[in-house]
Amino acid sequence: MDVLIIIYLIWAIYAGWRLVTGKSAWLDQKTPVSMICKFIVSFFVGGVAGIFYLIYLVFRFVGF
Repeated sequence: MDVLIIIYLIWAIYAGWRLVTGKSAWLDQKTPVSMICKFIVSFFVGGVAGIFYLIYLVFRFVGF
């Protein structure tokens, strides 16, 4: 179970990173502070997007 959570968190950060990239000029800078903030924002955005995606997959699997 712990492995699934770790895989989900890695995927959520990746998905959030893709969603956040290009949306803010400050977050796209290569400075340490903006990269740390982008990582944090990516974690939360990816977590929310991942939850909605999992709900979508469940409904699709059930047949709605």
